[in-house]
Amino acid sequence: MMKVSKRTLIYMFFLYTWLPAHAIYALIPGGYKLLLYLRLFTSVNILISHFGEMKRATRYFLVAGYSIINIASTVLHNTTRVSKWFDVLEFCLCLVAMLLFFQSVYCSDRSDRDKLRKAVLSLLFLYTIGTLISCFTMAADDRTRQGVYFFVDSRANTAQILMTLNSMLLVLDMQLSGKTRRTTKILFALCFICMIGLKSGQGIMMMGVEFLCAFMLLTKRDKKVTKLLSPAGVLILSAGLNYLVVSQVYLRFEPIVFFIENVLRKEASLTGRDLIFQSIGSIYLQSPWIGFGYENTIVSNALGSISAAYNSAHNSLFQILIEVGAIGFVFYLGLIYVALKGPYKRQTKDMMIAYGAICAFIIGGLVSLSCFNVYFWVFLAFVLTNESCGVAGVVENG
Repeated sequence: MMKVSKRTLIYMFFLYTWLPAHAIYALIPGGYKLLLYLRLFTSVNILISHFGEMKRATRYFLVAGYSIINIASTVLHNTTRVSKWFDVLEFCLCLVAMLLFFQSVYCSDRSDRDKLRKAVLSLLFLYTIGTLISCFTMAADDRTRQGVYFFVDSRANTAQILMTLNSMLLVLDMQLSGKTRRTTKILFALCFICMIGLKSGQGIMMMGVEFLCAFMLLTKRDKKVTKLLSPAGVLILSAGLNYLVVSQVYLRFEPIVFFIENVLRKEASLTGRDLIFQSIGSIYLQSPWIGFGYENTIVSNALGSISAAYNSAHNSLFQILIEVGAIGFVFYLGLIYVALKGPYKRQTKDMMIAYGAICAFIIGGLVSLSCFNVYFWVFLAFVLTNESCGVAGVVENG
């Protein structure tokens, strides 16, 4: 039986505040607001404990730049809504706290990484079982149509949280054992069944992209593919795919339409996203340099009268542009590039899984907020600190 130490429970608490389950906090009156205060408590606690360990590293500079733009934009567009100022400050503190937390774990001894693995494993087990039960007690489409959450959250958010935890567990297994442990394999299989139960084509696709990228890079069977999957190649490919989707040029390509309709089981218009994409460019251009700030409602204000579902860009990169503008977007792209560059240079199994997972989030972000939501920021912080703390050699020497 797995022993759970006090530190493991603390790590579970930290992870829960960043990757919460709706079914748990919804049971408490005012649970969502309480959750935000718990997240703030977590951030302040980590900052107080580890602030002195902050390094002069590129990741901190980029997060600081992104945060400054986000705060400035939020204050500028919400001069009378002081609560928004609190929200954006809390979020930016959270980003720094994530980096410091994972840095403290990875720059410590091996036992701390083992405790982190147990925390991730426990949370993933709870979320997977809860999701499986919710999927098979009510049809996924009926649940979504009625606005009823799955155990963790909505269909897309549940898939993204499971993807985050599953990828972290796989990376930790490779670092600590040099192989995937039996419990991880079982949870991976259950996560895949969850994606099927959720009817999440996005989740299934993301899990496939993660392992396809890792396999192609580790085997190096095709030099052209390996070059295409370099950090610069991934960003260029992402720009091209985003253009195809947002401009709707993809509708001219039969294989893409076939994939959407027959594999992802969605309408070719991506369930109405075409109407959002037609307007998103003009919305962004209303404040192109610094955006509209944290959790803005600009898309909802413009398109909400058509449908309540039109409350965001439904595209990660455009959502970032709308929130922090072109200036903040440069810092965001810098973080993605740095997070990809380290693993790509190391070429170890653990880092190739991490690399594949980032690529999967980017692909998922074409038609969702998968590389905009806080879940992606958690995984990004996890990968960035892996590289910085010299974990290379754990597998080889472990």
